[in-house]
Amino acid sequence: MYERSAGGVVINDDKVLILKRKNGGWVLPKGRIEKNETKRQAAQREVFEESGIKAKPSKYLGYSKYNFYANNNLIRKTVYYYLMHTCLTTNLKAQQEEGFVKACFVEYKKALELLIHNSERTMVVNAYKLRKD
Repeated sequence: MYERSAGGVVINDDKVLILKRKNGGWVLPKGRIEKNETKRQAAQREVFEESGIKAKPSKYLGYSKYNFYANNNLIRKTVYYYLMHTCLTTNLKAQQEEGFVKACFVEYKKALELLIHNSERTMVVNAYKLRKD
């Protein structure tokens, strides 16, 4: 089975948005691409749903691929990431229904320390390089 998701590295005042799961792990906002939705649209929607932030995708950062098991089925997942900047609101609200307990903006180095996935750390590094272009 294949899954496609999209998400974002949201930067506001030189800080990056990260989410804390119930299990304590910190991640970037991301989620499944819905039918008839572009990767860019999915990234924008997922960031809003998971954090309450309205952010606009500006540049494509790349993708990560990984496999995992769910209900004894192998899932092959691809996640597409975008550099995003906040729009009007920066009122954070973690989506508890998806298992998030906190959403916050943290300094670049702190984000790299807290994120649990190497691929997400790579996306943050890429975002900070590209934002200066």
